[in-house]
Amino acid sequence: MKKTVKSAEPAVETATARHRIPMLDRIRQQLDHLGKRTSDTSVIMVNSVPVRVPQGAAFIDSQTYPDSCDATHPFKFYVFIPSSVLSLDYGKLSFFLQAYRRPVAAVNNAAVTSGASSAVTSSSGSTLHHHNWSIGAGSAGTAMLAIGTGGAATVQGSGASGIVDTSTDSATHTHDVPHTHGVTSNVTLTDGIFEGAVATGVTVKINGVDQTSALGGGSGFTTDQTELAIGQWLNIGQLNTIDLTPTGLGRILGHLSITGYRLAR
Repeated sequence: MKKTVKSAEPAVETATARHRIPMLDRIRQQLDHLGKRTSDTSVIMVNSVPVRVPQGAAFIDSQTYPDSCDATHPFKFYVFIPSSVLSLDYGKLSFFLQAYRRPVAAVNNAAVTSGASSAVTSSSGSTLHHHNWSIGAGSAGTAMLAIGTGGAATVQGSGASGIVDTSTDSATHTHDVPHTHGVTSNVTLTDGIFEGAVATGVTVKINGVDQTSALGGGSGFTTDQTELAIGQWLNIGQLNTIDLTPTGLGRILGHLSITGYRLAR
């Protein structure tokens, strides 16, 4: 009697076919079974668990740039987060402390000299001067007292007239004389890249509130920082500001990265 052996090949094909079903289709099948499928939602995986969310896309904002700063002029990030963003799941700030840079240097080759004055100033000292006393003609028999030179008094009358001078020394005094000077400059400007102080003692303000201590920086960061979590202080639907302020002159390279999920409409 002839024994028939069944082939296992169809079973292998069936298993392969099952594995060819796309993962998203299987997720949809599971959700359809639960009666949760709608036309305006999408499925995303959260910790290997399918989750249905409104249709949308990832929100990603990233900024990187260097800038000079000091105690009164902070390094700034401006970040507007649209109101269509449902939530933020990542907000990290990194910054690197660098030396201040300037594109020109000034060199004083010699002392600055002044040219000749356009006018001579007056000197202080005593000045001899006089006063004139005018004595008019008087009527007959009228006597007039005149103060003479050196303070001597004389009497004139019977219609006589004349001018009597007095003289005396004045006190020491000065006069302002408007004038100009020509000035020769000996400063040379040199183009190039010149570095100065390195930024340090950096404080972090987010939307006007100092978060330095909360981020672990104490009174101010003195070293480079990477991926400081700041998402909890950012506001959706608003312009957010991030200020990095050193204690003195310096330069900062800043990097900001924000991700979230936003609606499609």
